[in-house]
Order: sequence, then C-alpha cells, then structure tokens
Amino acid sequence: MNLESKLTTGARSFWADYAAAQVARGEPSPRIYDTMVIGDDAASADTGARLILSRKKTATSALPSDFKGPSQRPPRPGDLSLVLDGNGSPVCIVETKWVLTQQFGDVDEAFARDYGEWDGTLATWRERMLSHYADRLLSDPLATQLVCERFLRVWPEHPD
Repeated sequence: MNLESKLTTGARSFWADYAAAQVARGEPSPRIYDTMVIGDDAASADTGARLILSRKKTATSALPSDFKGPSQRPPRPGDLSLVLDGNGSPVCIVETKWVLTQQFGDVDEAFARDYGEWDGTLATWRERMLSHYADRLLSDPLATQLVCERFLRVWPEHPD
C-alpha cells in the first residue's frame, strides 16, 4: 500500500491540487515521500505547521532510530513531504533541500536558527532538544547521531 492511499480525503485532495499544478507547468507528476508532523502533540503540531507555512521554520531533526522498517528511510534532497497539523489536516508541502547526519553536539547556530522555534539560539535549541530526546540519547548526549534536514515550503506558493 502506498502512502497516498493512507491519506485522508482532504490530504489526498490537497496533494492532487499540488500535483495538477506541477503537471500544468510541464513538470512530471510529483511523488510524495512522507507526511510531516512537528512535535509530540496536537498543539505542537499546529504550531510547527504554522511556522513552516510562514517559512519561519525551515529545518527539523530526527534520530536515525526514528526511521524504522524497510520502507522508511531518512529524507533525501528533492523529497516532498505533506505537512499536517494537529488534526491531521494538510497545511503545506515542503521539499527537502539538505540532509546531514551528524553528532548532536556538532549542530550549529545557523541550524538552530532555521529550526524556527523558541528564541533561535543554539543554547535554547540544545536545551529543548536534549529534553525532547532525553529518553533516547547516548550516555554522552552530544555524541548522539541526529538526522538534520533543511526544507523549503513549495505549496501553497502564496498562502493567504
């Protein structure tokens, strides 16, 4: 079963509108890589989706262990993801531009800023992310590998 068949009717319609716009431009019909939900609850998913829609958030991260099973893999440049809010409704589509797996301690100020959350500083990003990943970090948390991704909102082109 492909990912599109698992989407809600609203999400499928949102994706279909994007695909039709791409085909109308002479581009090939796009393929969805995955859905993206920011955070661990509906409120943080809503906040994350709004930040992505406004282009204030252009980066995210995950632990390598978050990509489980043979059909899941870390994102690659060019992948398209459908961003969902806390209700599972589509908000926008992003294209992965850059992916780097690196140690938690090697994440830099620019990535923390592009994360678009909190005050944008590396110190706050580390504090919040250490708390978020606390139960899954190595004994030396800064040595834990982290999949860092930068993306660009590509749809809608001009949100209201």
